Amino acid sequence: MRIRSFHIDAFGTLRDVTVEGLPEAGAVFLGHNEAGKSTLLDFFRSTLVGYPRTRDARERGYLAGQSGLLGGSLTLFSDACDGDIRLIRRPNVAKGEPLLTDAEGRPLDPALWERLLGGVTREVYASVYGFSLSELQSFASLTSEGVRNALYGASFGMAGLKSPGAALKKLTGSMEDLFRARGSNPRLSAALKEWDDVRRDMRRAEEDAARYDSLAAERDAAQGRLAALRAERADRERERRVLERRLGVWERWEEWRLAGVRLERLEPVPATFPQDGPARLERALERRSDAERALEQARQRLEQAREDLGSRVADRALLDCGERLRELAGRAASCRNALAAIPGLCADRERTLAALQRELAGLGPDWTAERVQRIERPLSLREALERQAGQRRSAVLDMENAQAAVRRIAEDTKALESELEEQMRQAAEVPEPLMALSEADRERLREAMARAEEARRRLPEAQTSSAEAERELEQALSRLALEPGTSGRALEALSAGQDAIAALASEILHKEAERKDRERRVAAAGSDAERAGETLARLRERRAASPARSAVDAQWAALRRLRSALSRLAVEHVRFTDAESRCAEHGAASRTESSPALVVLGSVLAVLGVAGAVLRGVLEVAFLRLGSVALPLEGWLLGAFLLVGGAFVWAGFPRRKERRPEFAATAERLQQRRTACLQRVQAVQREIGELCRTVGLSDAEEATVDAFERAVELARERCAAGERLAEEIQRQEAVCAEAERHAQMERAALEQASADERAAMARWSAWFQTHGADAPLPGEAAVFCARVDSARMRLALAQAKRRELAALEADRVALPECVRSLLSEAFYSGNDDIRAAEAARNALNLCREADRLCDERRRLEESVQAMTLQLTRLEQSRLGAEDALEAARARQVAADAAWEGFLGGLGLAAGLSPATAQEALERMDRVQALEAERLRLDEELERQERERDALRMPLREILRQLGRLPDVSANNAAEEPDWPGWLEALLREWESARAENAEIARLRARSEEQAGEVREAEAVHHDAVREVERLLNMAQVPDAEAFYRKHGAKLEREALERRREDLEDVLRLAARDLYGADADIPAFFASFGEADKEVLEAELAGLAGRLSMLADEEEGLVDSLRTLEVRLEQAEGSETLSRLRLRAASLSGTIRGLGLEWSRYALARHLLLEARGRFEKERQPGVIRAASALFSAITGGAWVGIAASLEDSSLRVLPPHGEPVSPEVLSRGTQEQLYLALRLAHIRNHAAQAAALPVIMDDVLVNFDPDRALRTAQTFGDLASSQEGSPGHQLLYFTCHPHMADMLRKAVPGVGLYVMERGTIREEE
Repeated sequence: MRIRSFHIDAFGTLRDVTVEGLPEAGAVFLGHNEAGKSTLLDFFRSTLVGYPRTRDARERGYLAGQSGLLGGSLTLFSDACDGDIRLIRRPNVAKGEPLLTDAEGRPLDPALWERLLGGVTREVYASVYGFSLSELQSFASLTSEGVRNALYGASFGMAGLKSPGAALKKLTGSMEDLFRARGSNPRLSAALKEWDDVRRDMRRAEEDAARYDSLAAERDAAQGRLAALRAERADRERERRVLERRLGVWERWEEWRLAGVRLERLEPVPATFPQDGPARLERALERRSDAERALEQARQRLEQAREDLGSRVADRALLDCGERLRELAGRAASCRNALAAIPGLCADRERTLAALQRELAGLGPDWTAERVQRIERPLSLREALERQAGQRRSAVLDMENAQAAVRRIAEDTKALESELEEQMRQAAEVPEPLMALSEADRERLREAMARAEEARRRLPEAQTSSAEAERELEQALSRLALEPGTSGRALEALSAGQDAIAALASEILHKEAERKDRERRVAAAGSDAERAGETLARLRERRAASPARSAVDAQWAALRRLRSALSRLAVEHVRFTDAESRCAEHGAASRTESSPALVVLGSVLAVLGVAGAVLRGVLEVAFLRLGSVALPLEGWLLGAFLLVGGAFVWAGFPRRKERRPEFAATAERLQQRRTACLQRVQAVQREIGELCRTVGLSDAEEATVDAFERAVELARERCAAGERLAEEIQRQEAVCAEAERHAQMERAALEQASADERAAMARWSAWFQTHGADAPLPGEAAVFCARVDSARMRLALAQAKRRELAALEADRVALPECVRSLLSEAFYSGNDDIRAAEAARNALNLCREADRLCDERRRLEESVQAMTLQLTRLEQSRLGAEDALEAARARQVAADAAWEGFLGGLGLAAGLSPATAQEALERMDRVQALEAERLRLDEELERQERERDALRMPLREILRQLGRLPDVSANNAAEEPDWPGWLEALLREWESARAENAEIARLRARSEEQAGEVREAEAVHHDAVREVERLLNMAQVPDAEAFYRKHGAKLEREALERRREDLEDVLRLAARDLYGADADIPAFFASFGEADKEVLEAELAGLAGRLSMLADEEEGLVDSLRTLEVRLEQAEGSETLSRLRLRAASLSGTIRGLGLEWSRYALARHLLLEARGRFEKERQPGVIRAASALFSAITGGAWVGIAASLEDSSLRVLPPHGEPVSPEVLSRGTQEQLYLALRLAHIRNHAAQAAALPVIMDDVLVNFDPDRALRTAQTFGDLASSQEGSPGHQLLYFTCHPHMADMLRKAVPGVGLYVMERGTIREEE
């Protein structure tokens, strides 16, 4: 099967992608990380074998958040279909099931796809055919049940069939559907549970049927006890309610009585006590207190205002100068600044003059500021000065450097000549080497020594392991009963015949299992036939014990007639009683005008008729027992009661006396009626006696008739059961015949199975005789094959050990020959490998010493040559340095002449250095700057003196007017007064004087206001005092405390009266509840004083205990009565016991059938488990051998194969030499190569049985070295190419490495290249 093209509608980052014309050999998809390679791999896997059932984090993520059409389609070609087919699979359509169409779009059978896959499930495909690097790196992906079954199934030709795991799961499920040890839902478990329940119910029904009479008696007695118990309980409940009600209101009566006592003790309250008195008094007292406080505060404020007014005085002279002072305030800041600046300016001027004189003195005695100003100093003067000074300094420096260079060259030349003499002397003293070997000879000697040393080290261990391998080989051969010298070809023949051994063993075991199964079936068939015969015999015995139907029907008809006669007898008794009573009443009526007795009797009869109608219509009671007579509650009988009762009532009412003739005629008619009723009663009694003799009853009592009726009904049930038993007997006879026929068939099949088993055993023995080996037991075939493989491995291991031992011995003896061929006899002679190794080490040491001496001589010679060359270079350097010294002297003379001319132009002495000249120019600049600063300070000092005088003169005049002119005596003449401070002080005093004047006016007005407030507060205080006195007079108390006490007494009295009224209402209601509407309320109240509460509580506790006991007894009686009713109903049921027995028989057959079915499933599961175990052991080497060849080819022979342990199914890797190792010790790349070989081996084996499926891999070669990656790519090429007439596999490889893509295109002919980027796929040439 090959993919020709694909289309993706929506899958992860890939949307609306179409690729046509995929090559048959396959394609390489190249793209950067996150280009969509893993997404495309999962698309191929999901479309080919289905979307995951579980919520796989990655694959479900590809579909999350997508809308519209999801998934996509593949166009495939398969030889089995002779044309293209289109596979469409979408996760949101038909639950992800595939849709197959042909090239024209016609639907195909969905089962075709399962056949094309050849039994490969999604789990197998994702683990073996389409895998990524992370899945390749773990062997766990190959050990799941589905993949394990697929691997083993491909080994023994089961590709395309259902896996053994699925079959085992189905068998286990079928067994659990039938039976589970602790389950109740499985059919067999449910049938067994129902069987137990039916058997238990049968035993109970049989016991109840035997105990019917005693159960009925127990039920009647229990009903009587229950009625009496309920009546007593009702009486006790009434008593308890009365006591509880009385005790419930006892506390209220006690509270009512105490309230009356407290009312009597309270002091009287006058009627004039004001409403809401405390609040009104509180407000009045608060107003009085507030008024007192306000009056006192007003008086204090008035007194304080008068004191403040008397202490205030204003300065009038200062107030008059206020306007002029405010005008001068704007000049204060300027004056203050001037006063602060003038001293500083004077000091700065003095400092500037002193600095100017110092700078002029530094220039010389004749220098003045005017002379400095006259000298021109352009901007380029400093640059010219620096340039001249720099040229002069450069000339001097060049001169000094030239002199130093000449001296240094002379010193270096002298030192180098001394060192050259020393090196020449050391070179002459180096000795000649004693031995010289070429590097190739030395390498040969070292390699021979290493091999010999390794051989000596490993020889003891190799000898031991070789002996152990030989011993193990002998043991392995002895376990196979083969001679110790058996050749490898014999073992190979046995190994090649493992498939035949497995087939023969499987056939024998199958035949043996079939024979045992036939034996079990024969035993089961015989047992079934025997049980069927026993069941038939029991059914016939029970049928013979059943009564005859005719006799039972005759008894039932007689019973119906007896019931009818008893009903007529009851009616006739009523009629006779009525007639007799009317005769008696008629005789009494001749003497009186009315008869109260007749009225009472008629009323009783009418009430009985009405009660009977209620019992019949509502409670559905059919009979009413009157002593030993059961009256049927028929409609006509109830009507007769009402009619007769009405007649008696009518006859008893007062009426006029009847005439004598009419009275006599009525009496005669009544007597005749009484006689007729008596005759009918006697006739019915005779009929009843005849019927009792017919059915064999001693009397016609109700209990006797009921017991007989139950016996007849039981006999009818037994008749019906007998008839059903007859039908069951017919069915059981057919079952017995079928069981006998089945037993004969099973015995014939057993004989055939035994013959087949003997024939298979003969073929088994013949095969082993042909191959010269003792035949093992068929059940030990897997062990025998394992022993053959083990013997082969032991033989290979022993041969490898022999070769290894021979190689080590050859390495050991090769060393003396090598030493003799390379060294002279003076160094070594003989064949001792120990002495040869010593000679070789000495020779190598001499060679190393010779190398060292040659290196030393060569180094010294090279050093002498270098020193000679260096001396020549130093001589040339000396000549150049002397020329440079002369040129530097000439430049220094020219620079000195230019410098002197430059100083003369500035008026400076000719002998000045550049630094001194630079300092002179700087002094001139400072002189000019100081002169400019002096002129600026003079101008600023004059301006500040003007600012000072603008405030000083007017302020002196004002101070003089106020008499506050400051003292300007001789002592203070040097200090200028603080005129702004004087001005600020005067302004502050003026502000204070003005505020004082305003305060005096305010205090005067405030004093007048306070006097008015005092008058108002006195009036308010007077009103508050009068209100308090009025409230106290209304309450007739002297003070507020007494007022509050009086109000408290009033409130308490009102509360007690209200509470007493409420309690009286509660007590009245309780009295009416207990004694009715006409209860004597005063007597009820008085009864509380006469009774004792503790006595009532004790009575109530006793009643509660008694009621609890009665409730428990009633509950027990109800439960037992309910149980008795149920058991009586079960005993009265006509078909209960027979139905249970029939159900038990049916369940017995069902259980036998289900048990047989469960046994078959269990046997099939056991056989399948054994077969799977044998197949895994016998067929596993086929896959392992194919994987071994692939693994050896990929690793280039570094590992020779793979072995599987039959004990734990683990893998071991075989090296060329040494013991097998576990895959865990391999490198990561080698482990991946091992797991890849296993997958490729399965793919090849499966392709031999079914169609070749596409193989998809995601960068699985990234951890392989170049050589192994190339060999693996060549293996891929073999996989993609046609072999033995069958088409190869289509290879789809994903990678992000361009060199890997190129290598695969070269190794797999015909493969295409596709580049993936940003959700697109394009084909590259």
